Amino acid sequence: MELLQNLKFVRVKQTIEDKEPTKKEILADLAESIQEMKLIRAGKLKAKPIQQLLDEL
Repeated sequence: MELLQNLKFVRVKQTIEDKEPTKKEILADLAESIQEMKLIRAGKLKAKPIQQLLDEL
């Protein structure tokens, strides 16, 4: 991608996937994850199997 950006005749359009998350978005995701973890530990929410979590990456 860096090579393409250095070529004058190539225009690079940033997509949603390329966009870096903002600090606000990261903190919101982290807060949501912590809340889910608390619910799982309290037995109010069922945890996902580790293989399913790894497949999502």
